Amino acid sequence: MKSNAQMISTIPQGLLTPAERRLIRNMAGALCQALAISQGNDLVPVLGLGGERTNLEAMASWIHGVMVTEGIVPARETLSLFLAKVERHLSAWREPL
Repeated sequence: MKSNAQMISTIPQGLLTPAERRLIRNMAGALCQALAISQGNDLVPVLGLGGERTNLEAMASWIHGVMVTEGIVPARETLSLFLAKVERHLSAWREPL
């Protein structure tokens, strides 16, 4: 049987409960803070899916995508893992082809 945390990763973002959305939003805020990401919208095309208006919303979409594709649930224990993944993603985006 799956735990509640494992079940979050299989749910489309629009169907998440308020508590699950808050968990994702808190992780997004922590990652933005750790990486000193501004409140603008510069990273929306890099992290988001297209409907986001801010870097924070784009980070939340990216986190949900990682949850769905890799089954990693945002939690205090996985913060360093998400941080390493987003740093790799952003550095790959910044590097010239």
